[in-house]
Amino acid sequence: MTRVESELFQFPPFEFPSPEDLPDRRRFRDGLVARLTGFRPLFLDIDVPHGDTPAPVVVWLHGGAWTWGTNKHTLGPFSTQHIREQTVAAGFAFASAQYRLSGEASWPAQLHDVKSAVRWIKHHARELRVDAERVAVWGESAGAHLACLIATTGDEFRLEGDQGVTGTTSRIHAAVSWYAPSDLTAAELRAPVSALLGARPDLDAEASPLHHVSARSAPVLLVHGTADTVVSVDHSRRLAAAYALHGAASELVLVDGAGHAFAGSDPEPLVDLGIAYLRRVLGHDAAVAAGTRRETHHAELQAPPGRLRSSSRRSKGR
Repeated sequence: MTRVESELFQFPPFEFPSPEDLPDRRRFRDGLVARLTGFRPLFLDIDVPHGDTPAPVVVWLHGGAWTWGTNKHTLGPFSTQHIREQTVAAGFAFASAQYRLSGEASWPAQLHDVKSAVRWIKHHARELRVDAERVAVWGESAGAHLACLIATTGDEFRLEGDQGVTGTTSRIHAAVSWYAPSDLTAAELRAPVSALLGARPDLDAEASPLHHVSARSAPVLLVHGTADTVVSVDHSRRLAAAYALHGAASELVLVDGAGHAFAGSDPEPLVDLGIAYLRRVLGHDAAVAAGTRRETHHAELQAPPGRLRSSSRRSKGR
């Protein structure tokens, strides 16, 4: 290849898309988060509500046992589009990010991918009109596993990855986790975890949010059905306990009688719960949410036919 040809075949590692102006928001489709050699490029879609000040951001991560799913997916156990609309209406920008599936690449590629999406958003915060200091991640199932990992590994450079935008931290400010696998050493997860780890089954602990919790872990809301037979509720219970042990801020909400993906319950109150949590943690009282001590308390909310039971732990040390 000649020098001229080599110059022609050089492409930027990431790109910013043209916006679509809608009545209530600006929409950015297919922002190129990372151009990966030998793989499909990673894209991100983001809706940013109109407003006088930069909007806080929620990054949505889809589920699918790390083996299937897409950021374009809108139907399933619940409508991702509905969550998008509710979140934007509440004044948040809503981004849906891609990550490589286990059939495409082994761990830690998935974490590197979602971290690169967070960095891309922060890098382009001014053009997007979003607040780089108020970024949250919200995921369900496998996506919640990755959300919890971002929350607990924000300071671990060795797990950062080097694709797309570099030189910007992927540290987030809050996370919402719906029925996340937090400990990949659990026997119940053996098949999908084996596919995720590939030739390195010894990395099951490294790939577990439970093993990365520290006093600097981002605040997290953990929501889990008590009758979940796919990912046991103990995953969220143990993660909440680890947060408490390290003095990090967490809240645990148990949905009585709900299975995986909240089967058997109404997810609508849980969407409202997640948005209310993010408003509180990312809003004007974010410093209070992250830095004041409060006694553990219990409350009950109705979510027919299941019931929500929540406990929260907040302490100093972040």
